Amino acid sequence: MAAALALAMPAQSSADSGGPLVLDPHGWARVATVGPQYLSFNIEMAEVTGGEFWAPYGDPFERRLAPRPPLDLTDPRLVVLARALGPTVIRVSGTWANSTYIPAEGERTPSAPPPGFGQVLGRDRWNQLAALVRATGGALLLSFPASAGARHEDGSWSSEQAGRLVALAGSTQTPIAAVEFVNEPNLVRIGALPPDYSAMDYARDFTLFRQFAQRELPGVAVLGHSTSGKGGELPVESIVIAAGGQADVVSYHFYGALSARCSEFGNQTSADEALSQEWLSRTQADHDWYAGQRDRHDPGKPIWLTETAQAACGGDVWASTFRDTFRFLDQLGRLARANVQLVAHNTLASGDYALVDRETMEARPNFWAAVLWRETMGVGVLDPAVDTQGYSIHAHCHPARGGGVTLLVLSLSDRPGRLTIPVAAQVTELAASDLDARTVTVNGTPPKITQAGPKAWPVRRKRAGSVLRLRPHSAVFIEMRKAGNPACN
Repeated sequence: MAAALALAMPAQSSADSGGPLVLDPHGWARVATVGPQYLSFNIEMAEVTGGEFWAPYGDPFERRLAPRPPLDLTDPRLVVLARALGPTVIRVSGTWANSTYIPAEGERTPSAPPPGFGQVLGRDRWNQLAALVRATGGALLLSFPASAGARHEDGSWSSEQAGRLVALAGSTQTPIAAVEFVNEPNLVRIGALPPDYSAMDYARDFTLFRQFAQRELPGVAVLGHSTSGKGGELPVESIVIAAGGQADVVSYHFYGALSARCSEFGNQTSADEALSQEWLSRTQADHDWYAGQRDRHDPGKPIWLTETAQAACGGDVWASTFRDTFRFLDQLGRLARANVQLVAHNTLASGDYALVDRETMEARPNFWAAVLWRETMGVGVLDPAVDTQGYSIHAHCHPARGGGVTLLVLSLSDRPGRLTIPVAAQVTELAASDLDARTVTVNGTPPKITQAGPKAWPVRRKRAGSVLRLRPHSAVFIEMRKAGNPACN
């Protein structure tokens, strides 16, 4: 009787009415279907080759960038952690990829990059990357060199370096899911593109790149145009207009702010804003702008967000804390509902925004959020049609299908709440001692990972009609496998 009552009642917020939030998952409509590898991640080329990357806060020399050795991609713990996120698309790109030199087959790896390049991708480093991709069951998203060393005398793009990179992938039988030309072509200066680079130059080069991809990688999706923001030396719209219609997939990058490392450029945020609707909604506004560009110049093309995190320039100090987990999960929910097909978090293990602490190889809060998302949120996206204060609510078909539904409730308020469970459910709560914690609990227990993957945590089951207490500042995944939603069959 309690379950039937719950299904019949309209949604209401416990924060507003004093009663429990009541939902009806049976009737939620399916509004989108995301790609099977929706939640993906980036490995910056600088992590593979070594080179300058964002300096840690408190750097004694007060540098923005600092030399970093290559990341050991064979580290057994890193492999185990990456495998827990797979199979997925692993994007290997970043600003550094635009100027990476790839030696020819049989060429001795140079100790320093040749003129026109910034770093060197040796075969040993590629082999480590290829082994990681195999271990995770993933596939690569690659971008290619386009700096001064990768150009003909007339300034046009040369595919020689790109051909070497594709040959490397072929030699290790590393699958390639998609390719993009370069990283963030609108940011000409930091992207190592020619200083007088124009939108017409880009359109010419992108045509050459597309011809190369169709010849060397038939059937592999070509992404365009992996820009960040709206402006830059080349405004994004000028790029989209000039090269319109040539991409198979529209890709873009989003950061809601610049980190404190880049404070002189403005666009800052603070930890106090981390759970505000204004902050959380920025990803929606940016998507809507890019979707508008897509509709005008590349109608009907799918959209991928191929680089995103808490803040550009390596992330703020709090990017590695539980405070950012609400943005991380809310962004996945919002963009899935907008039918974005892939979201690639930056990065796996470098910078404050990384999923894994590079120095300790400990999983950060967002890593565990990613694991829970992958285990419970299927590809079918539902509209829970709920408008509540103090919560962000998202719903997907359960991965096991059969009419099952998973509800994700993000409690943004510092007040407790209650939710009526309409059908029998398994509940998994992600929480922390406070918002600035760097460790989390899953159903009250610190999560652990073994060689076989995440260790099982305590299971919480709720009967139909029972009331679930929602802790302030928590993320709760509610698996209702018997929801009977016809859109999830």
